[in-house]
Amino acid sequence: MPLAKVPSFDARARAVAASLGLRHTLADMLIMPIQRPPRYLMLLERALHILQAAVAADAAGWVEMASPLAPLEAAVATVREVVADLNECKRETDTLREVSRVQRQLRGTMALEHPCRRFVAQGELCRLMRGGEWQPRRAILFNDLLLLCRQAAAPRVQPASPA
Repeated sequence: MPLAKVPSFDARARAVAASLGLRHTLADMLIMPIQRPPRYLMLLERALHILQAAVAADAAGWVEMASPLAPLEAAVATVREVVADLNECKRETDTLREVSRVQRQLRGTMALEHPCRRFVAQGELCRLMRGGEWQPRRAILFNDLLLLCRQAAAPRVQPASPA
């Protein structure tokens, strides 16, 4: 039986959460694995905040200890670095995925995918041609390249000849 379904445990967990001023239940804390590191950081920061207040008020006689919060502060710093690294890896993966998506959309033999190439932005614009005519283009900006693309013409459908 899950702990959240045990009445005594559930009541105790709610009482502790209420005493700390938290509105989250145990089920709120059971989340997808990729979301856990940021949640761990939030939990550690909240614990540090509460303990800093307790030390400041000397609620547990912690003033006698040399640095009672040093291990928790070190843990917060370490988890903060891990979360920042995870976020950066996620951004890198997303930009590489976007370069691949653009590559699949383009016709031709130009190879866009490169380890150093990052997608930045894309949008619609008009290009002024030599005859004074404006033609729509799609601009795709990478960290090292700007592509101006025209829309592919729709394939022509040949009318069926009567037999």
